[in-house]
Amino acid sequence: MQTPELLAAAEQMPSWGYLLLFLATAAPLLPNGSLVIACAALAGQGYAPAPVIGLVVLAGTVSGDLALYAVARRLRRCPMSTRCIPAGRRIRRRFLRLLRKAAARTHRHGIAALVLMRFLPGGRATGAVAAGLGKIPAARYAAASVLAEAAWTGLYVSIGYGGGSAAPHPFVAVCLALSVGCAVGFAGLLLRRPA
Repeated sequence: MQTPELLAAAEQMPSWGYLLLFLATAAPLLPNGSLVIACAALAGQGYAPAPVIGLVVLAGTVSGDLALYAVARRLRRCPMSTRCIPAGRRIRRRFLRLLRKAAARTHRHGIAALVLMRFLPGGRATGAVAAGLGKIPAARYAAASVLAEAAWTGLYVSIGYGGGSAAPHPFVAVCLALSVGCAVGFAGLLLRRPA
């Protein structure tokens, strides 16, 4: 796509739509893969340029990761204190045990663990908190976040764009892309389960 075509396509989607996409993907605790797939499917129909969708999603996800990492670094002063998590005692123990395990894995495997965690359900938030509590340097975590989010964004935008390009109608495009995305997510859950 040439630059004038990109600008013409970008004008079809209102600027507040890009802002909402940025804010929705910046929230690390929201499952936003379906939203990314749906927006990319509409890009496949010509309603928005896929590279711009990809850049907005990448900026949003990396911003959310870095914000959660910064919060976890501040909580490091009371790292495994039960006062930091307002829930029942049993839930706190289990949550803290999972965080300790994730922090140990991020120390042991470094950037590779953070990239792979991004593709697991809940892995984005877990990786950011584990890195913040696990004393991983900010520059190292930022590099891992950009790498992980670029891979994740590329996969989800490709799924949505491919489904959107293959469909004759925008509604069918979104449904097709979301069904492929759900299949990929379900396959990830199956692979995550121990045999």
